[in-house]
Amino acid sequence: MEGLTFLARNGHSNLLEWVRSLRDRTFTKVQVDRVLFGAAWGGHEHLCVLAKTWGATDWDMMLDAAAEDGHESLCLLAKAWGATRRDRMLRAAAKGGHEHLCVLAKAWSATCWDAMLYAAASGGHEHLCVLAKTWGATHWEWMLCAAAKGGHEHLCVLAKTWGATRRDWMLDNAELGGHERLCALAKDWGTEARRA
Repeated sequence: MEGLTFLARNGHSNLLEWVRSLRDRTFTKVQVDRVLFGAAWGGHEHLCVLAKTWGATDWDMMLDAAAEDGHESLCLLAKAWGATRRDRMLRAAAKGGHEHLCVLAKAWSATCWDAMLYAAASGGHEHLCVLAKTWGATHWEWMLCAAAKGGHEHLCVLAKTWGATRRDWMLDNAELGGHERLCALAKDWGTEARRA
């Protein structure tokens, strides 16, 4: 994690002010957006406001960070300041396991249910996978890959139950994640498929 992002995420406004004073009271656009990202990720509204006064403008990045960590008030603030990428918010909220923010993103017109399904599976959040399916997600292969890479066996089984068939993708992603048990399971499922 970059230094300014780390300081902002942990709420160190005094240290940020000190670093800024060492740089002739200026940060670049990229640097203030990193402060904004870290502040939203850590749930520090006062630092989001401070970053805005310093020139931060990446409200969509703020929305993503706030959604992934479950900070609804900062999601509302990011939207008020101009954030528009509700599907990214949906994906971030699903990855973090925050159902109330998924519902809020949907209310704000997010519709990318398959991305929500993938993110929920990668985070191991079964209830959000079910919700994404209820709302219209259909890409079970993505769910299988994300669950395998994250080591979530119960979600691999659920994806198979819902119709996922790409055991080779599951095997590749389980190997990437270092999950031997899921590699063995993918191989077993492949044997079952050949026998049928």
